[in-house]
Amino acid sequence: MKNYIAIIIFVIFFISIVSIIAIFIARGYNFTGTHLQETGILEITSDPQDAVIFVNGEEKASTPKKIDLISGTYEITIQKDTFTTWKKEIFVEPQITTQIQATLFPKKRTLEQITFMDIDTVFFSKNGEIGLYIVSSKQNHGIWIAKFEKNIFDLSQSQFRKIVEFKQISKNCPKISNYSINIAHDNTRAILSCNNEKFIHFYLIDLRQGQESLLHINNEIDFNPDNVDFGITNDHLLIYDKSFVGNFNTSTKELTIVTTIEKGYEPLITHLGEKLLVLSYNYDHSQRNLWEINTRFEKQNITSLDTTFEETRNISASIINSRFLALSDEDNSYLYEFDTKAQLKRIFSKKSVELKDWSPDGTAFFFKEGNKMNSAVIRTYPNGTIKVFTYTILNNFSPNNHFLKWSPDSEKILIHDKKREKVYVLDKDGKNKTVLYKGALSAPHAFQLSKNETFLILLLKDDQKSSNLYSIKLKV
Repeated sequence: MKNYIAIIIFVIFFISIVSIIAIFIARGYNFTGTHLQETGILEITSDPQDAVIFVNGEEKASTPKKIDLISGTYEITIQKDTFTTWKKEIFVEPQITTQIQATLFPKKRTLEQITFMDIDTVFFSKNGEIGLYIVSSKQNHGIWIAKFEKNIFDLSQSQFRKIVEFKQISKNCPKISNYSINIAHDNTRAILSCNNEKFIHFYLIDLRQGQESLLHINNEIDFNPDNVDFGITNDHLLIYDKSFVGNFNTSTKELTIVTTIEKGYEPLITHLGEKLLVLSYNYDHSQRNLWEINTRFEKQNITSLDTTFEETRNISASIINSRFLALSDEDNSYLYEFDTKAQLKRIFSKKSVELKDWSPDGTAFFFKEGNKMNSAVIRTYPNGTIKVFTYTILNNFSPNNHFLKWSPDSEKILIHDKKREKVYVLDKDGKNKTVLYKGALSAPHAFQLSKNETFLILLLKDDQKSSNLYSIKLKV
């Protein structure tokens, strides 16, 4: 009888131990030797797929793959024949899935010409879907649009077509070198500006319509503004003058005041998703307030942010993502996270910085800190909390020599080093640098990854000094 009871107790004890271990394993622990260790998951994808994964030099599997690992730092290497190798140290966080998206580029890359009309300059959309290029030669005189699809060698009329004749613009601005084009984030509109040395002419181009879809903004508002930018909706533009910032409704032709400007009390303005944020002084200059303006142009004071704004030097947010606001004052730089309950503040730099471009998905941005260009990457965890990770992209950044762009997938950074005459790409944490092209470009900004990142598009000069668009295929 005693032996029977002992066996029952042993079985119950054994089952309990196994159950407890199973529960811990299910919660992200791994039983090694004599103790349990917390584990995390690496979810690894690559482009192209079927690349070999090495963890600390040991071959594990092929992409795509999820790998359970004990929490800690690992050297991850991803390789595929005829492609560049991806390598990085990754910290596996306990009970967290860490995603790795590795892009492998073909080792052999071919340069192909895709236009034949002597282009003066080109401007690309941020997502790489389209480019607007200017041609001054008589045969193809005008502004053209190019759509960069998977097969850009299918030179159909829909991919390369003239959208604006030059008759009106060239009279006001004869020098093509003074032209600049800003394409809206949704690729439906573009603002062309040209400086004729007296003042700046601004034109609105509707990219959804046919040829000659052109609006001379100066004539519409009956004065010459200092700057014009995109407003909250497609029908609205922000008009910047010396004394005010206004909203111009292109449908009703109405101009309304958003905020006034006085010397020493200039407002700071940024898009925040489908809203505008305006940081401005009150009527007696005693206090700075942050205002939110929605699509109905209703103005609301944001009072719950934990700051006085008196020393704020710049603010920046994404037109895509309305969750985050970056702010820099004379001592620190912060990221605000907007949610339904409160506005949470996190320091991402203990210095005053210059806030630069946001990534296309609104989860990362550039910022200049001294002579360094850095990236700030926002990571959201399963429980809803966020962390901001900062990385140095360039140690000796020069605005006259270095030109940076986000990749359309927001995972990489494309850089043109004008002095060294090369275009290269690296991950948004500054790792895995790959030179994609060596040689001079026709213009410092004349480079872009296509929307699906199948091609790198460049504006280059041939032996006869004629400039055209060329492509380098990056996906097989």
